[in-house]
Amino acid sequence: MIRIRNNNINLLEISEKLKYVKDCKIKEESFYFYMWNGVENGTIFPYASYELEKMTGCMVLSLGKDLKSTVLSLIFVWIDSKYPKLYKEYLKFASETAKRMGADEIQINTSRNPKVIERKLGKYGFKAKYVIFAKDVN
Repeated sequence: MIRIRNNNINLLEISEKLKYVKDCKIKEESFYFYMWNGVENGTIFPYASYELEKMTGCMVLSLGKDLKSTVLSLIFVWIDSKYPKLYKEYLKFASETAKRMGADEIQINTSRNPKVIERKLGKYGFKAKYVIFAKDVN
């Protein structure tokens, strides 16, 4: 069962899942404080599922507003490879949560190959909608 997990121990456990992300540029400590600050401000919603005491998946959502709509962003999703069917359950949960929170849309930002992501998420109703241009300033 997917439930909100916003205590410090759960946030640490979710942060530790970054080590499973290929070429991750985010430090676990930074991600922990990002989540903690967002939980305190009511903009970040961390969820996780467990089987016995072992985490089987987690998802971090961010609720925000732009000039025309309310957007629920999937910041991070991790699913234990032993539970591949959980991915669909988490995406369904995100859709239900978006409706409950009054969001107009769900967004997923990624630096991975957009065609791979669209192929994976397309079967769940997601499609490429925006193009983002960025410039490093360092």
